Amino acid sequence: MSRADADAFLRSLSATLKTTAGGYAEYKFPDKSAVWIRLDGEVVRTPAPTYRPDGSRTNKGGRLDPNGNPTTEHNTGEKLNI
Repeated sequence: MSRADADAFLRSLSATLKTTAGGYAEYKFPDKSAVWIRLDGEVVRTPAPTYRPDGSRTNKGGRLDPNGNPTTEHNTGEKLNI
């Protein structure tokens, strides 16, 4: 998938785009999950936040694997064709 294809697909899912000063593309969804696309095309997906009864976040820094499951891996191997 190209960067343009990914942009069109993510926006079709109601994501809003923010580009960082470093050139990363961050797509945020209404449930507050996010997809980051790095300059080299690496894709990083983060889940919607979940909270404990005391209000503290339980999954801060978590990532999702290519199947949408939580993972502890830093690099999930997802990459765009750039």
